[in-house]
Amino acid sequence: MKTNTQHTPGPWLINTLEVVPFSIHAHRGCVAEVSRGTMNEVKADEIEANARLIAAAPDLLEALQQIVKIAHRGDGDNRPIDSARARGEGVGK
Repeated sequence: MKTNTQHTPGPWLINTLEVVPFSIHAHRGCVAEVSRGTMNEVKADEIEANARLIAAAPDLLEALQQIVKIAHRGDGDNRPIDSARARGEGVGK
């Protein structure tokens, strides 16, 4: 399945040297920052979970593309699906 990708290619990684805000980087530099918000109302563990979900975005897109292939043809490799889910859930971080 060929796509017309316009986002920064993955992988996107969380800068683990920072605590809060967390920054998400690709090979071209910073893609996003996740902070506490204007009133510091969000706890650090929730901010980290949000950062993990954002960093998993390229993998989630690839997984979705595989799901579409499987649904339409009945074949495909499930590894990108499992990998994206694991990254979004923080498994093996």
